[in-house]
Amino acid sequence: MGILSNAKKGMRVKLANDMMGTVTAVSSGYWSSSYSIRPDGGLHKTRQYNEDGKTDRSDLDVVELMTVDLQSQLAAAKAKVAELSELLNKEAQDGYEEQEMDFGDGMGPVKARRHMNPQGDFGGFVAATAKVDPSARISRGSVVFGSATVAAGAHLKNQARVGGTAKIGPSIIDGIEVINNLVRARA
Repeated sequence: MGILSNAKKGMRVKLANDMMGTVTAVSSGYWSSSYSIRPDGGLHKTRQYNEDGKTDRSDLDVVELMTVDLQSQLAAAKAKVAELSELLNKEAQDGYEEQEMDFGDGMGPVKARRHMNPQGDFGGFVAATAKVDPSARISRGSVVFGSATVAAGAHLKNQARVGGTAKIGPSIIDGIEVINNLVRARA
């Protein structure tokens, strides 16, 4: 039995010149079989090999048949993608679920959820009573509460707090507190 006796379409091989290749076809005859193998990289054409892994160029002879075929690798990759997708969906649901939060404004716990930023990541919390434009960016740690309004183009970052009746236009609110349109540094 030669090195390619158990080869199947899609299996990977190592060639004598340290290149890798893929078995693209297997033709079985009564006395012998032939194997079509395409070296990686596009520098060499698909060649015919015998069961011993020999071809018309010794530097392209097969020296090893890889034990895992591409179909198995593809199935494993698809399973991993499905697993990661499920984790991302769970994280998305966890981040976007409404919850009770106390923003320290004397109103006690109110319903709030994380803001979905334009880039698709979850940002800071926004009270159900506040309004934030979908194109605004609310960094994690920043909050919007009360009946505050945050307009398109605004960016709240570094634990910024916007509350009460504040109205924020397209600007950057960096680590400060804006309550009822009064601005103060965060302690």
